[in-house]
Amino acid sequence: MWSLIIENFDDRILQILCVAAVVSTVMGIYQDGLDHGWYEGVTILLAICIIVSVTAGNNYMKELQFRQLVSKQGEQRVTVIRGGDHRQQIDIDSEELVVGDLLVINQGIEVPADCIVTQSLKIVADESSVTGESDPMHKDEITAENENQPKISAFLIGKTLINEGAGKAIVCGVGLNSMSGKAESKLNIEDEATPLQTKLEHIANDIGKLGVAVATLTFLFLIGRLVIDSLSDNTPFFSSDNIALMINAFITSITVVVVAVPEGLPLAVTISLAFSVMQMKKENNLVKKLHASETMGGGTQICTDKTGTLTQNKMHVRTLFMNDIFHESTVDPNQRQTESFTLIQQACLFNCSAYIDKQQGVLGNATEKGIIEYFLREGVNCQHFFDQKAQEGYIIDQVPFDSAIKRQITVIKNEHKPNTYRILCKGAPDFCMKSCSKIMVNGKVSQIDDMRRDALLTSECVSKLAAKAYRTILVAYRDINISDYESQKVARNIQTTADLLRFLEQDLTFLGIFGIQDPLREDVPNSIKILTQKSGITVRMCTGDNIETARAISLEAGIITPEEATKQYACMTGKEFREAVGGLDTQQTEEGFTKDKIKNMHVFRKIAPRLRVLARSSP
Repeated sequence: MWSLIIENFDDRILQILCVAAVVSTVMGIYQDGLDHGWYEGVTILLAICIIVSVTAGNNYMKELQFRQLVSKQGEQRVTVIRGGDHRQQIDIDSEELVVGDLLVINQGIEVPADCIVTQSLKIVADESSVTGESDPMHKDEITAENENQPKISAFLIGKTLINEGAGKAIVCGVGLNSMSGKAESKLNIEDEATPLQTKLEHIANDIGKLGVAVATLTFLFLIGRLVIDSLSDNTPFFSSDNIALMINAFITSITVVVVAVPEGLPLAVTISLAFSVMQMKKENNLVKKLHASETMGGGTQICTDKTGTLTQNKMHVRTLFMNDIFHESTVDPNQRQTESFTLIQQACLFNCSAYIDKQQGVLGNATEKGIIEYFLREGVNCQHFFDQKAQEGYIIDQVPFDSAIKRQITVIKNEHKPNTYRILCKGAPDFCMKSCSKIMVNGKVSQIDDMRRDALLTSECVSKLAAKAYRTILVAYRDINISDYESQKVARNIQTTADLLRFLEQDLTFLGIFGIQDPLREDVPNSIKILTQKSGITVRMCTGDNIETARAISLEAGIITPEEATKQYACMTGKEFREAVGGLDTQQTEEGFTKDKIKNMHVFRKIAPRLRVLARSSP
């Protein structure tokens, strides 16, 4: 509380008021005596007390509310193993974790600290709170055999959620030394002066300079007049009468400085800010610092994610392009028995981390959940595929989904063709289509060339779906002889996930493309309209979707108008943006810190005012 009180006196006007109060009190007592001379000085002190008490009191109450919110948010009990005895598990508060604790991982927990997985039973983490991507991340356990592999994913980031699986992980970073702690510490930068505080600082400096200048001129004028009177009357300059007049001249000069100080201005500003804070609280906007109520209304830019922020994060399959036909809402009964539809089921359900719970229904990643619900509506026995996937040895190889590669590939035993493996691929069309050399239509497989691939990615399929703001998912497959598979793996010397991906995604057969809708939240278009048209705030959207889908959603949400959508730099991909501005240049500051700076600021200044949508943006 004392620190909140003391920090108020960093204000230049309050410093001047304190000096003015002391000088006014001393001068008043000197001129009018103790009975009446203290009135003006004490009045200024009273104004200072009101200003300080209102500001410090408000900041203190908001600080308490923020601490309560943070403490409630951070409350979590976790199970750890200490002392090396795996049979002795203890339950502690997450804040008591230390580096070296062996954390017990279970489905549904929020990881309280940065950890390295040492035992994994199909752990899948939701890292959307850190990366902004809702796609699941499969976690491997670190061992002596795989610790040097570059693509091993054994790191659990604090504040992420465990979607499924179980295991153990050793704590390697807590508090400010964790990734989330470092991010929070960067946000806790020293408060900068608000525009109003800056203006008041300038006013205080100007008043101080002007007051001192006028007081000096007044004093010099009075002393000059005294010198002239002494010379004209031929009286000693340092007589007792002249000394009394000199003192009066000095007091008059000080009075000029005191009178120039607007003691009511800080009080008026504080009361108005306090009123603003109360009004904002009624609108569920909790302001921690009194002066922040001014800057809260001074925001000009808002950057927002799409999935789960602008949209409901409730995926619904609206159409399926299969056998060269768009199947809207549901698949024709005759088409459900085709080989294409069966292969599509396999490609989706074996490349899937979502699952069916008897009590809660379909759980897991929103996109996969939407596809499973679609299959259930079509009468597909999804649990049969999940039971097969759980069988030991049924899954031969797998490249888990990663936001960088935008696809997932699984190799399974082909129960319909002995001595054969089946490679199943599911992912973004613009990443997967280039690996497709064939297409299946009504059970018949034929070759496709670059022209047909481009047509499927544009006017024939993907662009049509993207124009409706649908997220698109492509599925493909390939059957390969087991002996050929094993021999080619050996010949290629496959050691990393990247090597396996390059080996698996070749000569695939295109099966179909899903059109999945993630509806906008009902209040989003109106909110964006108010922000852009009435408040003058620029809204920018960042998403991992392709540029056509991102453009369609931004049009639907009102982030851009049809006229803006056709302009240069209005919609860009993350890759285009990085290439245009030249990327980041890391520089060393004089204080020894590293600072990232955009290489081509000239191009950045051209793009920044126009950019509204950033598609295929990296986490």
